[in-house]
Formats: sequence, structure tokens, C-alpha cells
Amino acid sequence: MATRPVLIASLLYLAAACGNIQEQPDAGGGDPPDAAGSPDASEATVTSIVVAPPTPSIDVGDTVQLAATAHFDDGSETDVTAEATWESLNGTVATVSGGLVTGVTGGNALISATFGGRSGDSSVTVRLAIGSDPSYPGMHCAHLLSEGVTADGVYWIDPDGGATTNSFQVICDQTTAGGGWTITYDVDAAHFDGLFLNNFTTLVAAPTARNQRSDIWNAEAVMTFTETLFACGQQDDAASYYWAYNVTTPHTYYTNTTTDYQYQTISSTTSSGPASTCQSAHKYGTTYGFAVLEGAGCGSCDDILWGMYHYPSQNGCNSTSGTYGDHASPWNGRSITYPVCNLQQTSNGRFWIGVR
Repeated sequence: MATRPVLIASLLYLAAACGNIQEQPDAGGGDPPDAAGSPDASEATVTSIVVAPPTPSIDVGDTVQLAATAHFDDGSETDVTAEATWESLNGTVATVSGGLVTGVTGGNALISATFGGRSGDSSVTVRLAIGSDPSYPGMHCAHLLSEGVTADGVYWIDPDGGATTNSFQVICDQTTAGGGWTITYDVDAAHFDGLFLNNFTTLVAAPTARNQRSDIWNAEAVMTFTETLFACGQQDDAASYYWAYNVTTPHTYYTNTTTDYQYQTISSTTSSGPASTCQSAHKYGTTYGFAVLEGAGCGSCDDILWGMYHYPSQNGCNSTSGTYGDHASPWNGRSITYPVCNLQQTSNGRFWIGVR
């Protein structure tokens, strides 16, 4: 009979233990669900998205980083740039990825950011680079250079500075002799022909590609300039040279329509090679074609710095034509001598003239 008190004590212990189990909190360790049955009923709600900057401007090819900020009904805010969904409403003008906007072409693009069911936007203006479009031309290549256009290439200009409906394209040399040169003649050695260069026809259109024109462009008809550049490249572009003049007459010698400037003593102002002291611009009907800069003296086949003598009875200067000889002119098929760049004949070097 001694076991009854032990049994009673055990039952009392188990009863107490069961009571303790019923009093334990829920397994999550938190408060019981609210009346709505949702543990997120008190979470803040997004009321608006603000995108900054609101009205940025960029150039074509440039980028700008936008930021999206979410505002909540409890007064708080947070950066959601990485989480937001971004969209450009004018993808032809600007594209966007992760808030980074890239300018494609001139115009305006609305960029939106969406998060938490709310959206905000930024109006991005993409500016055309000056000279890149007929609606936004420079006045000339020197003007473009002053505006930060430093790469050689084809650009739009409007020398009269008025309505842009008469803007046109030109080649700009932005690197030779300080840059800013509007190109009036641009050929390779195979297309260099002194007969055609000497105002064979009055060209009213500027060249926009190498070997496009046989003759020099009469730029003085539409623009004002004060300097002239002659430049050339030797065989396989091994070296390039220039001769610059602070006067317009070296250009006029080739573009005039009546006067035959057989030899003119005129010295280059600056040069990267030997100084030029003489220019020949011999134009005799459709027969003679001299287009030459020379060093120490006029009429010397041994001192040609730029160009070549093209005679009717002989192809060129025998003393300078031995390296690559003669070839058929692409302009009329007659046999002519390859030109010279700084005392060396070349069959593929570039020859160009510019004004500034």
C-alpha cells in the first residue's frame, strides 16, 4: 500500500506539466494574427516614385544616371534605383538600363521608373553634337574646332550662319597644323592630276570623301577664310607633311578661272618639312597642268615638296618619277606621273588642300 502516495504525486506532476504546455506562446514567438488574419497588415505602402534629376540634358552618345526614390505612407523613403523597372518611352532618342540613360539621337525622351505599383519619370533632352546634323551646323571647321569637335571627319556647316536649310557637308581636318581646316581638295596619289586640279571646272560642291572630286572646290564663293593649307602623305602613310600660309592667294592660284599663275614666289608661313618658297599653278587650256609647291627655287624638278608637273609632251619630271613612274589618269585616261610628297614620289599617298 506504500505505492499510493507515489502514484498520486505522479498524477499531480503530469497534470501540472499539461497545464504548462497549454500556456506556451505560439511557435513563431510573436503575437497571434490580427483580426484580418494577415501578419503584413501594418506594412507601409508606396505612395509615389520620384526620379532625379527630373530634366537632365546630354549629348548624343553620352550618358546620365537617374535615381528612383520610393515614398511611403508612413513618411519614410528609400532608394529603389536597383529594384525599379525602367523604361524609355522614346527608345529612338534615348535608351535606359538600371537607370543609366544613353543618348541615341537628338530629341526628348520620357524615362519612367516603376516600383510597388507606382511610377515616376524624368524628361531627358538629348542634344545633337554640333556639326552632326544639317539642323545644327557649324559655320566652318574652325568654328567646330572651337566648339570641341577635335576629330577629323565629315561635318555639316553653314557659312552664312542664317537659316540651316542651306547647310552642307564638308571634310574637316582638325589635327594638321592646329586643325580647323575646311578641306577643298582631297585625293590619293593615283587621283592627283594637275590639269584637273587647276580649276578645270568651277566646283560649287565641297568634297565629302577622298577621290570624289577631280578639281578644287571654289570655297571662296560661299565662305570667308584667311589661311591656306597644303598637306600630303608619303608612300603607305609613312610620314605626313604640311605647308601653311597666312594668306588666301595660294588657294586662289588654283581656283581662279582666268589667270595662269605659272610660277609665284610665295613662302609658307609654317611647315613640318622644308619651307616652300614657290608655287606653280600653270593652267593652259586643257593641255598643261602644273600643281606644285617647291623649296629653294621655282621650276626645279629636284625640289618638289608637293604635287607634280603634268606636261602635254611629257608625263612629268624625269628626275623625280623614277620610283613609281607613270599611270593612267582616272579622270581622262592619259598617262601622267605620280606626284611627290616632300621630295619623294608616292603612288598611294594622300594630297589635300584646306582653308581656315
